[in-house]
Amino acid sequence: MINHPSRIIWVFFAIVAIIAVWSAASLVSGIEMRALRQRVHYGDPSKLKTPILAQSFLSTQDNLSRIEIRLAQPPATPIPSDTSLAAELIQGDNPAGTPLYTAPVAASQVITESGVPFLSFCFPPIAHSQGITYTFALQTNGSSVNSILLPAYSPIDALSSGAMYTEDGPQPGDLDIVTYYRYNLLWLAADTWNAVSSNLLPILAWLAVFLLPGLALLLWLPNTLSTGQKLMAAPALSALCIPLLYLAASIAGIPVGRNKLWALLALCALAIAARVVSRKSLIVSPFTTDDPPNDLRSSTYDLRLIAFWATFIAVMLITIATRLVSLRDIPAGEGIDAYHHTLVTALFLRDAGIPTGYAPFAPFASFTYHFGFHSLSATIAWLTGSTQVTDLMALVPRVGQIASCVLPIPSLVLFGWRVLGNRWVGLTAGAFTGLLSVVPAFYGEWSRYTQGLGLAVLPVAWVFFIEVLGRTTDDRRQTTGDASRIIRSSVVRRLPSIVRRLPSIALAVLSAAGLFLTHYRITIIYVALVGLYVAWRALVRWKLMRAAQSEPVRLSKYLASIAPDLLNTILIGLLTLLLLLPWLLNLRSNFVTNFIDKSGQNLDAYFATAERLGPAVLSHPSVVWLAILCALGLAVLGWQTWRSEGWGLLLGLIAGVPVIWAALYVYFSRDPIAIEADTRTTLLGLSPVTWLLLLETVLLALMLLGHTPTDLPEQNAHPEPTTGDASDSASLITYHVSRPSLVLLPALAWLILELWASPQLLPFHLPFVGYLDAVTLTSSAWLPACLLAAYAAVRTWNWVSHQADDLMSRTPTTNIHPTRPHDARPTYRLSLITYRLARPFLALTCLLFALASGLSLSPVNDRTPYIASADMEAFAWMRDNMPADSYVLSDSFSFPWSPNQVLGGDAGLWLPLTTGLRSSVPPISAYNEKPIDPAYFAQLQALAAARPDPGNEANWQTLEAAGITDIYVGTRSAGDGFDVEGLLTDPHVRLIFHRDGVWLFEISSRKS
Repeated sequence: MINHPSRIIWVFFAIVAIIAVWSAASLVSGIEMRALRQRVHYGDPSKLKTPILAQSFLSTQDNLSRIEIRLAQPPATPIPSDTSLAAELIQGDNPAGTPLYTAPVAASQVITESGVPFLSFCFPPIAHSQGITYTFALQTNGSSVNSILLPAYSPIDALSSGAMYTEDGPQPGDLDIVTYYRYNLLWLAADTWNAVSSNLLPILAWLAVFLLPGLALLLWLPNTLSTGQKLMAAPALSALCIPLLYLAASIAGIPVGRNKLWALLALCALAIAARVVSRKSLIVSPFTTDDPPNDLRSSTYDLRLIAFWATFIAVMLITIATRLVSLRDIPAGEGIDAYHHTLVTALFLRDAGIPTGYAPFAPFASFTYHFGFHSLSATIAWLTGSTQVTDLMALVPRVGQIASCVLPIPSLVLFGWRVLGNRWVGLTAGAFTGLLSVVPAFYGEWSRYTQGLGLAVLPVAWVFFIEVLGRTTDDRRQTTGDASRIIRSSVVRRLPSIVRRLPSIALAVLSAAGLFLTHYRITIIYVALVGLYVAWRALVRWKLMRAAQSEPVRLSKYLASIAPDLLNTILIGLLTLLLLLPWLLNLRSNFVTNFIDKSGQNLDAYFATAERLGPAVLSHPSVVWLAILCALGLAVLGWQTWRSEGWGLLLGLIAGVPVIWAALYVYFSRDPIAIEADTRTTLLGLSPVTWLLLLETVLLALMLLGHTPTDLPEQNAHPEPTTGDASDSASLITYHVSRPSLVLLPALAWLILELWASPQLLPFHLPFVGYLDAVTLTSSAWLPACLLAAYAAVRTWNWVSHQADDLMSRTPTTNIHPTRPHDARPTYRLSLITYRLARPFLALTCLLFALASGLSLSPVNDRTPYIASADMEAFAWMRDNMPADSYVLSDSFSFPWSPNQVLGGDAGLWLPLTTGLRSSVPPISAYNEKPIDPAYFAQLQALAAARPDPGNEANWQTLEAAGITDIYVGTRSAGDGFDVEGLLTDPHVRLIFHRDGVWLFEISSRKS
């Protein structure tokens, strides 16, 4: 096959053509976004004995394209293949109207999503459906609907804009119905244009926040980054420095505000301008490359520059557009985390800096939460004027999406460019992160924006650390004697060198401290990567010194050679701790560690990765594609990193097979929870998943240990001169830190941490288990996965491109074998026109695939969001009509691993921020804070246990004694939380507000 590379090339472009067709078809058809959900469904389906069952609803969007009805259970018997059951869509609030679309109900229309069955009815999009009432009807030929299907429904009126119908006409209650609309590329273009044209000043403010502070620091602190690399590092460095700025302002007692922030950005802009004017070389050629040709004016070189930067801009713009699409229909962030992120941002605005407590929104006298994301959100809120609560509810998810999905792109480009020596690997990894992988796109459902921001800036923090270690030089004097004396003298001699490197050390310290303030747990990953990298450098030094000497390496000489790395690492750590000292003292005084009950029997539930991530993530197609590319990357890296290429390739293939198998097994089974439950079975005392992780860890370690130090890199982003003396390990180590081997280090670090963070996989608990939980680590694995996948993709493209170039250079008639001149074979040369068109075709395909793939991630959102439009209407009504001293009981729940922690079950969680009223549930982060009243948590637990059930007088007395004045039922918990049907007839309360799935009751005793 290698003898006929043209065949491989044609297969490659055939695959590309298939991808192009799929991408174009996907963009034409568009995606389906959820428009409406009525989710109260506790009615008894056996009571619906009717041949006609219908539900009317008001369409909230144009392009209505699909309707789903939740089923109480999957059909017990197969659906008849005849037309005994038909589904109809009728315009108007009447099932007797003329159907717009009708079709028989087939078994294929019963789908299961996250274990819940739905009847799905698709039809061509209705262009102008917004504001029009439709009726969806199920009709049989005389038998009862519930003899074929068991639709889930609410026995009370829940959907204000519609009604449920049977053969007897309108009935109390509503079907559990979901409506979708078709969103296409033209709609995306229109939304993008409207967003840009109407928000020019806010966009400039966003750009200023992300570019100016970091770029000013990089230009004025001497470093070896090129101007293009500085541009890539600037956004992450800005995000890392903002929380440090707030910390400094807090220590100095300086309030932060809009005017001060604009003044600071203006100073940064002036500093940048002054630096550019003083160093005109910055604007001559800021776009250095991995392999600069001798003639920088080469047209080929210019084309590569244009292609790289055009691709980078396209990836950034497409990622921004597609990630913001997922927010177009939600009034606030999704998931339980969204509230406390928005609340903390509001506290920053209210206190003009780092808050000292949560009052009046919650009775806590401390603030210990990591605040990098919130200081960034507050900064953007001030600069854009989005300081009102409703503005913040929309702004915080946007900042989260940009921070989680867009910011990783330049960070990974910098990592690939500076560390791996190939900026295209970094750019491809960034594209996979923003446009292909389900995570971090899925962070939008969780609102895990702090975790997303921490991972986005992690590669840049690592680059700055590597820059410090990668610039050391060995001093070969004083190589005999006592090891401790040699190290001490080595440290003394290197003090001037340390002083010269202070700017680079400052960048490493700033990034490490900023990362800690951004996310405590991601800092653990940073420390693991740093430790593994230092150990890797020490191993390479040992192998280099052994290769350079015939006699055994003296320990004293070896310790002296690694002393600079250890000294720099310790120095960076100490300076980081010193910079963070005020905040660390605050944590020591106020942080309360009562979030997890580590002595409880349900601790394993805290580490139940599959259950908490769910099929939506683990069974997503992108996981399979990334797994395949990662396996290919492992094979290529094994072949490259080992001197014996055959053994290295075998190691890489063995490491890749379990990765593909696991992804395919989960994808086709669609039940990762059951797979995780199987880990309780053991083989020689360990679960199969444990053995798999151990196998992968050992294989990756062998691939690194098998690395031969005599192998020099093919390319290097920043080569340093070498004397050619192998004993000068400092010059050679600079090459080795840019080796492709470093692609394996993040993956190896994740595997090691996964074993440490998953106590359910081991027969014993490692020290400090739980500080980095397995769910956080697994949902962060996209970072090493995208790097491995990108390396495989770029290497594959380089190989195909090399083969095509080789074919084009052959003679047009025959291909003469060098050792057998008589063997004249016809060449497999591509035609010149085909070759010239191949690369533009590939570029167009990549653009179409990026659009289609990125857009396909937009509907990844929660079926049961905490806030719907009806909740927003309830907030406004409560803010305008309820007394300020109201105390509202909200639905709550507790996690199995922390049964004493009361958490909000619906939008009642948001009441303190949105209405100014007290709620019976605190923000999720409150359990690490000091309450003003020591009995506060006990009071919350008592209220959570006192359910307002009809006939339970003891609970009603508990509620009244606690001062509860009202009961709120939000759209998320309606039907699953409080007994709404019982409350509607209970004499203890009276209904004062209802809209769709929201009910607000006033306790009757309050009026008296």
